[in-house]
Amino acid sequence: MFTFLISAIKIIFLLGFLILIHETGHFVVAKLCKVRVNEFAIGFGPTIWKKQGKETKYALRLIPLGGFISMEGEEELSDKEGSFSKASIPKRVAIVAAGAIVNIIFALIVSGEKTGTFITSTFEGLKQLFTGKAGLDQMMGPVGISEVVAKTNGMFEFINMIAIVSLSLGVTNLLPIPAL
Repeated sequence: MFTFLISAIKIIFLLGFLILIHETGHFVVAKLCKVRVNEFAIGFGPTIWKKQGKETKYALRLIPLGGFISMEGEEELSDKEGSFSKASIPKRVAIVAAGAIVNIIFALIVSGEKTGTFITSTFEGLKQLFTGKAGLDQMMGPVGISEVVAKTNGMFEFINMIAIVSLSLGVTNLLPIPAL
């Protein structure tokens, strides 16, 4: 039971931290581009905590498997001041790419000398996926990542795992394939 609890805490921390820095990347760049962010949320499902800021509602949600920022004019066209849909194309690209770039920068800062190997492995895996040498069933999603994270021993190994997952998240989020 104790091992399960420690594993669950490690997994929730890893996912929560990576989601937090990813969404913060989008949030900061949106603010720098003067795009209104209506909501910044970590998790999905029912809200378990929220705070209304001057312009943005901050929320923590029950299911810690993702997060999002909701920008004015992101889902539908809006003529309001600070609308994502009114922002220039370079600003919109910067906002969308910012989360992935933050994940890659984090990985570079953390398991630096090994980052090249991780990047090569990530692209090799994607190449195998697109050439048919590997199937979607061989890709690792949240459940597979959770199993690997649960097996980490010690802080160094855990931090390396955070860097690997962060890099994979960053690289795959830069690709124009929503399913990844």
